[in-house]
Amino acid sequence: MLVLKRKTGEKIQIGERITITVCGCGEGGVRLGVEAPDDLPVFRREIFDHRTASPVVEASTTLGRLCRDLIGRLRPLAARFGCDCTLNWLREREAELQEIEQRGAA
Repeated sequence: MLVLKRKTGEKIQIGERITITVCGCGEGGVRLGVEAPDDLPVFRREIFDHRTASPVVEASTTLGRLCRDLIGRLRPLAARFGCDCTLNWLREREAELQEIEQRGAA
């Protein structure tokens, strides 16, 4: 473990994609700001531990995000070219994703 001493307003760079800024220090702890790309989730450790305790939730969340992105990209193309069967298939997959996410959240 690398231990660093920083003052309020100073930053720590992790690779090229992550920047940690010390926003403030007080009796209750240290406030940190984290700048990271959207594809790199950032969690407090206790939240991360809770999420990873349920791999179904994590997998369905990640898969759901990817599938929704794909569906969002395919839907306009299918509509543009009049592919009704493709639109129906996309709707069915979207419904399946919602069902999986609901089961994972329960």
